[in-house]
Amino acid sequence: MADSKTKPTGADVKGYFSAIADESRRKDCEALAKLMAKATREPPRMWGTSIVGFGSYHYKCESGKGCLYLRGLDGVDERVLEKIIVESAAARKRDHAD
Repeated sequence: MADSKTKPTGADVKGYFSAIADESRRKDCEALAKLMAKATREPPRMWGTSIVGFGSYHYKCESGKGCLYLRGLDGVDERVLEKIIVESAAARKRDHAD
């Protein structure tokens, strides 16, 4: 089996966020990180140079990659987003317990 190209790094998440020039985007990223940390009970950690992850587990199949892509939080119902994240994190822990 091939090694994953994306690996956790020692890079500073706060530093990554503070380098985002667009204030609105930076605040959205910080808000999402806070929500994700609360939902997953895992601290944010840099994976590669531009991915902020929460926790780690070995994928047992090719499907089910857990990525979230949003252009911004404008127009997003944050209660629904939080529910999706909480349920997804719970399912991952249940289905991929190490």
